[in-house]
Amino acid sequence: YSTFYRYAQSIPPQLRELGIYGEKAWRDKYGLYISRDYSNLCSNDYWVSDSHTFDVLSKAPGGKPRKLYLTAFIDARSGIFTGWHVTETPSAYAVLLALRRGILERGIPENILTDNGSDFCAWDVGGRGHRKRNAEAEANRPPTIMEHLGIGFHTALPKNAQAKPVERKFLDVKGQFSRLWATYTGGNVTEKPECLKKVLKKGHVPTDAEFIEAVDTLIRGFFNMQPYSGPVAADRKHIREDVYAMRMGVLRKPATPEDLRLMMMRTTRPQTVGQRGVKIKVGGVYLEYFTQDFLWEWQKKKVY
Repeated sequence: YSTFYRYAQSIPPQLRELGIYGEKAWRDKYGLYISRDYSNLCSNDYWVSDSHTFDVLSKAPGGKPRKLYLTAFIDARSGIFTGWHVTETPSAYAVLLALRRGILERGIPENILTDNGSDFCAWDVGGRGHRKRNAEAEANRPPTIMEHLGIGFHTALPKNAQAKPVERKFLDVKGQFSRLWATYTGGNVTEKPECLKKVLKKGHVPTDAEFIEAVDTLIRGFFNMQPYSGPVAADRKHIREDVYAMRMGVLRKPATPEDLRLMMMRTTRPQTVGQRGVKIKVGGVYLEYFTQDFLWEWQKKKVY
């Protein structure tokens, strides 16, 4: 045993990490990585997005406590939150609502960087990213919403959280916001406060509306107004909103909110044109569309 132990200690730590914990652990601890140069970026060049679970219980309209989720976009250059949406379930619709909010206030970004979650990699929103399987289907699909908006859509490598600085912002949200609520649950059992059961029993639970209002106030009045602490040393004497304004490049904005709504309309799955044309479900009601010319030209063919 001692002979084997001495031999094991002579193995380089990089090789031990790879052999015991695998390639992902080795790459995170010992592998080379590319350091981004933020000094050449302009505001709105890159928005980074992800979803975060609030470790706080709030009261749903039915009275049942639950956790809400934050889908947010941050500007990579200045670090401000550009668009966000609080939802009960992360989804592609939450991503689009957060993006729409950001575009109306800040303009259209040049590029977006996300992870490979299904809410971001919906086939009609940004494409499948690293989830691509069928090259032929990918080539024949209609334009995505990101393509309509003229946004370059990029996905980080799977299991590579370091590529998305928004993850660090969510740690700030947890430490400087979620912990202040009496119904804070912690991210795991070791962080769970002992008094949580008593708080819930007394009914001291904020409503969803109160919590969402507090999130909006926090982002606009606190996080976006904090001193810039990013990698560009020359900007650290300014607040984040000032850095965003000073480093603005070409501002791209839709002409009207109606134009933006048209560009962000989602695409249906392909369906075959029948004798009564095509149908789509809106608000729980099926609507049919057919004209004589449409049926004559497209019947028995697949359309979006």
